[in-house]
Amino acid sequence: MNTNQWYRLDNAAKIFPTISRIENSATYRLAITLTEEIDPDFLQEAVDQTLTRYPTLAVWLRRGYFWYFFENNENQLLIEKETRTPCGHIDPIFNNGYLMKVFYYGKRISVETHHSLSDGSGAIEFIKTLTYTYLKRSGKDVDPGDEILLPNEIPSRYEMEDSFHKYYQACERQAKKEEDAFMIQGTVFKPFGNHVDTGVVDVQEIRKIAKDHGVTITTFLVARLIRSIYEESMQYGLYTEPIKIAVPVNLRSIFPSKTLRNFFSVVHVVVRPDDSMEFKDILQSVQRQLIEKTRKDSLYPKIADHVESERFFLSRFIPLGLKNMILRFAYRRYGTKVKTATISNLGRISFPDSVSKWVDRMEVVFYPSTGSPLNFGISSVNDKMSISISRCIVEPGITKRFFRSLVKEDGAHVIIYSNEWEAFHENL
Repeated sequence: MNTNQWYRLDNAAKIFPTISRIENSATYRLAITLTEEIDPDFLQEAVDQTLTRYPTLAVWLRRGYFWYFFENNENQLLIEKETRTPCGHIDPIFNNGYLMKVFYYGKRISVETHHSLSDGSGAIEFIKTLTYTYLKRSGKDVDPGDEILLPNEIPSRYEMEDSFHKYYQACERQAKKEEDAFMIQGTVFKPFGNHVDTGVVDVQEIRKIAKDHGVTITTFLVARLIRSIYEESMQYGLYTEPIKIAVPVNLRSIFPSKTLRNFFSVVHVVVRPDDSMEFKDILQSVQRQLIEKTRKDSLYPKIADHVESERFFLSRFIPLGLKNMILRFAYRRYGTKVKTATISNLGRISFPDSVSKWVDRMEVVFYPSTGSPLNFGISSVNDKMSISISRCIVEPGITKRFFRSLVKEDGAHVIIYSNEWEAFHENL
């Protein structure tokens, strides 16, 4: 490997090194649970082999005068037995320079990735390759088919491109001012950590429930979350701010990109509370907004907004220290204060049959922060959907109302488990 290889951060990645800290790690998790206990020796070998296929993940974050940049990292990414809460802050100094971690515990392999490296779609490809390679090294008869990127393949340059620039089209900039959202309040865990409740439901069952309402699964779950937030925190008219749910959109489903780096946008579904807040009305509003805001012509201005901000002459020549101050202010003003919570649905993750038979389920955990203390991560594999609700606050009310509504109002069969971090609050 060329030891001088370096990469620019993609357009969406530039904000994450600036804002990440212990209480806002900018790190998400994909976890796969297999049918057998994980062998750490085979896993380490699989990580070593897999990482060579993903050069934009095997990097150091370096500080330039005007921008951060990535430089290839030839150190070994050491796996760890899991002992901490999910989505913790990654300090590259104590991680051989890497901005990602691989954990194992029982039958589970977890990959935690700093958002500056990739979005969920890129991380999915990594964990698929890792799972296949692990099973292969542990002696299983597995066939990658056409669905898995193999470690011995040469990465395509299209996998490393910044697709924001490729699909940019000049168009009218969006207005910057956006109304503040209702903010979820609570007591932050001491010591800081993330409590995760995961509900596992049958995909066909939840699809039928959504279909009976005439909407998609994502629309249904967003509406259930909005209703849960309203019932738990707002129904007595004490608040008037709108509930705003941030929904990441995978732009690869709209543009023909093959990139393994960040290529997503975020749309806000907005519902202003009133005296009725009937669930059917919330559903209709969410569905209408998601259809309208995820159209291609609605997303072009968002891409243009990001790219033109980066290309702005003055921003290119502002020293990094000053740039970081400006980006932190912009994040607080235009990122944190304008959303109530985030739902990230990675959809159905497919494996070849020979691999799939060794897989029980997958989870995605989206990091909470003190500014956005409750978030949802959703993924499906083998007809099992995992809904992981992560929070860094003690109060479990919204989580309980959400799962209770699925069971009691929708008749769903939900198996719930958690990492029980709340038991350690002020007890360590």
